[in-house]
Amino acid sequence: MTMFKGVIAGLMVSPSDPIYFFGLRRVKWAATPAARRNYQRFVIALLLAMVFAIWLGLADFLIDVFDLQDGIELATGVLVVTFAGGILMNLFLDFGCLLFAINSINGEHISGRWDLLCLSLLTEDDIIQAKYALAQVRAWRVMVFIRAMRIVSFIVFLLLLFVVPFIEGDGDDLWVSIADFFVESPYEAFISLAILMTFWGYYLIDPVWRLRALTAVGIAVSARTRRIVFAILLAFAAMLAVWFLQAVLTGLFFWIVSLMFRDSGGGDAAAGLTVWLFFQSVFIVGTYLFYSSVRDFSLRKALLWAFRE
Repeated sequence: MTMFKGVIAGLMVSPSDPIYFFGLRRVKWAATPAARRNYQRFVIALLLAMVFAIWLGLADFLIDVFDLQDGIELATGVLVVTFAGGILMNLFLDFGCLLFAINSINGEHISGRWDLLCLSLLTEDDIIQAKYALAQVRAWRVMVFIRAMRIVSFIVFLLLLFVVPFIEGDGDDLWVSIADFFVESPYEAFISLAILMTFWGYYLIDPVWRLRALTAVGIAVSARTRRIVFAILLAFAAMLAVWFLQAVLTGLFFWIVSLMFRDSGGGDAAAGLTVWLFFQSVFIVGTYLFYSSVRDFSLRKALLWAFRE
């Protein structure tokens, strides 16, 4: 299948496709790329304001209730909550992707418009891709909240690393320690920095990959059955299958990694960090390939099922 050209707010779509263009007009909040970008900025700003309002307004209360010692522990708690929230909200993203996609094709059958689409000058591939793009746009609003939560988590991490220690009076010691680390062990320092950068990069981009994969699953489900009740049940089963397969592959990967680290018997820090960066990169690439495989397989099935007799 040919992919849509142009990247709009993380989505690969083609605004020149008539089906996509007509459907996009019905999604008023996402009618233009500028509208989508502004919406994303608004959500990020809103979440930031909420997090920092809670952080500043309830700082003393949270420190007393949870017996925290200082602002660093409080910031760490905020980081843990936002980080975990960004992961757990994947559940809502999956539901949103499937919900906005499962009526894409069978809805056209029910309304009687599918035969008209098939008689148009558009190819079968163009029709499926347009429906896929529209499903992504509709589910994109859900993805923005998850991605915004993760961006907030990253900002809190930066504040915890560079701002909070100065507020607590430990900033000078922190920077001296970091400088000494880069001077005394430059290789380990840069490898550690690379590990952090690749980890946070993956954490921030993962919702986009997941959006593309799960909306494709929803399109396949929509093409497979004509009844909405069966479509919902099939979508739920497909979502569980994706979760199960991803959990099995992830568990298998970390099991292999744990065996390799256990058999290595420790070793020096530089070698350990290098191996960790390698396996982390393998995991990220593997996750991307998993999402891509789910997406491509689902779109192939959607093309097959949508135009069967």
